Amino acid sequence: MENELIKVNSDYPPAEISPLEERIEFWRQRVSLFLGPLLAGALLLVPMPGLSPRAHTLAAVIGWVVVWWIGEPVPIPVSAIFGAVLCILAGVGDAKTVLAPFAEPTIFLFLGSFILARAMSVHSLDRRLAYGIMSMGWIADRTWRILFAFGAIAALLSMWISNTATTAMMLPIGIGMVSANAAMLEKKTGRKTDPARLRFATAMMLMAAYASSTGGIGTPVGTPPNLIGIAMIEKFAGVKIPFFQWMLFAVPMLLIMYGLLFLLLYFLHKPEMPLMEGSREFVRQELVKLGPWSRGQKNSLAAFLVTVSLWVIPGFLAILWG
Repeated sequence: MENELIKVNSDYPPAEISPLEERIEFWRQRVSLFLGPLLAGALLLVPMPGLSPRAHTLAAVIGWVVVWWIGEPVPIPVSAIFGAVLCILAGVGDAKTVLAPFAEPTIFLFLGSFILARAMSVHSLDRRLAYGIMSMGWIADRTWRILFAFGAIAALLSMWISNTATTAMMLPIGIGMVSANAAMLEKKTGRKTDPARLRFATAMMLMAAYASSTGGIGTPVGTPPNLIGIAMIEKFAGVKIPFFQWMLFAVPMLLIMYGLLFLLLYFLHKPEMPLMEGSREFVRQELVKLGPWSRGQKNSLAAFLVTVSLWVIPGFLAILWG
């Protein structure tokens, strides 16, 4: 069985693009480079009676920056900083006012969650946890359990790590499971099997994306819009939503959405093989490749547990003791 499994390497080479795609990319960047300031100028010339002069100027700056975000003539972070600089130069606000949001507590919460996620990724802690769960005996033999556990892991990780990072981490794992499934199906039927054409492959790839998005609603740090929404509610409505209180209403929604997602993907793309006897060997091989627990993994896990505890426990105690 070991020789039948297709090896998976998460360090894929850069995707090759066709000459047509290269030309489209070239002109997308060049056109947007000039379209941004042209749009800003046009917006400044269009009367906007309902806006103050500063708000009118801000609308023009936003138009410029959005075009640059879409066309990417410069890196997206550069466009974001450039927008702040334009606001200062155009008199929308002084430097202190414009740059104040960069020091908001929400921003530091962003940074903390990103650093934590990066540490887990660099030391392969996320993959170790995922493979550890997938290797459990009651999961690894049936395809519906594999699909369910695969999505549950993605949703669980996405509660604490960005949706995009979780999807990128889960895809190689899903590809490996699909490849193992194709190898076993090929052995059983004696026919050449293309893994990409399997219904199981469709279900696993869609699960990686949608389960990550579903899990992102579970905690405030699951996805940036959560934190932005919490900050805006506090600013404009004066209502502060603690970390644990968010989880109290978000996690039940997450569970319902994930249950419906699993049923939808399973019955629309029902796996070709109900049993998958070699999956446990594949997962164990991947765990062996990771080697023993490294110091970085242990430290990352400790930091993760401490951070999550500090996020959750105060809100829990506040509800428990009033």
